Amino acid sequence: MPKKHSGISKDIKRNTWMIHTTISLPNGEYKTITKRGFASEREAFKALEELKKQIMKDYQSKLRFISWNDACTEYWHYYEMKVKSTTAGNTFVVYSANIIKPFMNESLETVVRRSNLMTFKNNVVKRLISADHKNRIIRFMRWTLEYHYQRGNITTEEFKQANIILEPISRKNEIKKERPFWTIEQFKAFLKTFDDADKYRILFEVFGHLGCRVSELRGLQVKHYDPKAQTIEIRQQVTSKMNSGSWEIVPPKTKKSNRTITLSNRISKMLSDFIKDMRYQEDDFLFFGSCPVGDSSIRRVLNAHAQKAALPIIPIHSLRHSNATWLLSNPNFNISEIGKISERLGHESKKITLDIYYHLVKDINEDRILDVLP
Repeated sequence: MPKKHSGISKDIKRNTWMIHTTISLPNGEYKTITKRGFASEREAFKALEELKKQIMKDYQSKLRFISWNDACTEYWHYYEMKVKSTTAGNTFVVYSANIIKPFMNESLETVVRRSNLMTFKNNVVKRLISADHKNRIIRFMRWTLEYHYQRGNITTEEFKQANIILEPISRKNEIKKERPFWTIEQFKAFLKTFDDADKYRILFEVFGHLGCRVSELRGLQVKHYDPKAQTIEIRQQVTSKMNSGSWEIVPPKTKKSNRTITLSNRISKMLSDFIKDMRYQEDDFLFFGSCPVGDSSIRRVLNAHAQKAALPIIPIHSLRHSNATWLLSNPNFNISEIGKISERLGHESKKITLDIYYHLVKDINEDRILDVLP
């Protein structure tokens, strides 16, 4: 006796054949199919195959018109599950600004058109950023499209075409550019654009002094500050979640990122007064209170006051590079003490510090490290 087709059964009461089965869609949802009245099992099976094709066609047609923002949000939730929360938190700004924003008001179907992908690639190539950064952006676009190809939202032909267009660019002839930074004089000019009582002035004073990562700055709490020892402990960082307005506390980037940073007398007194004026509790964030300040808020204030001071606009992370530059440019620092700077910055090794800032390293005295900071 031949094996019955799955999803097909005999309707004994009516002496006919019926379809009763469930199929899974690429997005993980399930669709139940029920239909009666077929004269034979073969007729029911042919009808089932046609119904499956129609359901998949309707599914693909519907999803092709989802907004690019929704398509990216869906991919990002998938990406967050694959990587460490710190990695997702630190790369979301790049993804949002370079992948989501350029096509914010478009649909997935529009984005995968050849002309739009060519324009996207050309715009990335023209930017004054490193080849590695360009390839990182291009890679994120490819990953997003691959995710939707695997779920049947774009066709095989579209995906093949996208892969050809979104080939990584060559770094062979690239001239390596120095990381952008402000001189100590530029940073002081930047601070002068704030009112003395402005809480963001305090934030940037501390940021420039510590040279920490912005996620570490956001994670600082009152309990991490020791006014007697005049130190701040870096024990955590704060990352934000995509399109949710939420945040989470996570461990620092590496083991060496757990560190204690010595403060100058001026910065220590400033922090003590600030904590007192703000009436903070032990678990409050230094910036600002029960919730950590958003990195977008820091960026907005940084750009606005840089323009007031007629300074070049730099990324937030460049304040960290600026701090390292001030320290390593001090003529009193001895290269044998590079480990002190490496520890302060939370680098995994002295080699990392030297690789990034080798062109600045000069003879310096360890005892005067803090003298060059604002």
